[in-house]
Amino acid sequence: MLEEFKKFALRGNVVDLAVGVIIGAAFGTIVASLVGDIIMPIIGAVTGGLDFSNYFIALSSNINASAYVDAKKQGAVLGYGQFLSVTLNFIIVAFVLFLVIRAMVKLQKQEEEKFEREMADKRATWLAEQKSYEEGLKKERSREEEEYGYQKTLRLKREKDAFEEEKRVWEREMHDKKQLHAEQAAELADLRKTAAQFPVELDKAIKTAVAEAVAEEKKDSQIRQNFAKQEWDAKQQLSALKITSLEQTVKGQAGEIVELKRQLEKAMQQVKDIEVAARQWLQRLLGRELQADEEVTVLVFPPHFAPSPSAR
Repeated sequence: MLEEFKKFALRGNVVDLAVGVIIGAAFGTIVASLVGDIIMPIIGAVTGGLDFSNYFIALSSNINASAYVDAKKQGAVLGYGQFLSVTLNFIIVAFVLFLVIRAMVKLQKQEEEKFEREMADKRATWLAEQKSYEEGLKKERSREEEEYGYQKTLRLKREKDAFEEEKRVWEREMHDKKQLHAEQAAELADLRKTAAQFPVELDKAIKTAVAEAVAEEKKDSQIRQNFAKQEWDAKQQLSALKITSLEQTVKGQAGEIVELKRQLEKAMQQVKDIEVAARQWLQRLLGRELQADEEVTVLVFPPHFAPSPSAR
């Protein structure tokens, strides 16, 4: 509950209302003092001290008082003077309030105009800044668009150059292929032409080859005959040479054989003589006769290996 009361008491409209009531009461006192102490005395002095509050109409014959307050006590009266006085007070208070409020409105209007001028200045400044920002943004965007356009143009140019290069390469390859195809077509036409002429050329070639073969055969037959004759003559000459060589060799070997026989007979005789001498030497050495069945081994040395007489 305390919290709810705190929220109620501290609400903005309640506080504003309280402040308004207090200020209104104080301002009412100021207005009453202004009317009663300043304005009414001036009006009284102008009108010769008239007091409208004491003007009334008696509704009874018993009323003889001159003051409105005393007449009310005596009986029924119609106090139009009091009404005029209150109305005049109201008109004066309303006029004073009008002047005060007018002054306050003028002051507030001046403040509002000042605030509006400040806001207008701020708005103009903001609009100028906004315009400057937008112009800068437009310039930046324009620069970016130009840069993008330049980059795009450069990229398109590069792509176009690459495409042109590829196109040139492709056209060159196509030209080479067409040229190669034309050459192959020409070769094919030549081959077809050659193939069309092939049977005739083949017949000619066969006839020419047969004629050449026959001629070569005849030539080879003659050459073989000549070669066979030359070979036969060479074999005969070789045989004659071999026979002659063999006869000479046989003759030489026969002489050598005769000489070898003579030397062998001489060597056998020398061996026999050596054996006899060796038996005699052994008999002398042993001091007895050697039997006929005792063998004596005789070493025969070549002349350059023969032992010296001292060794013998």
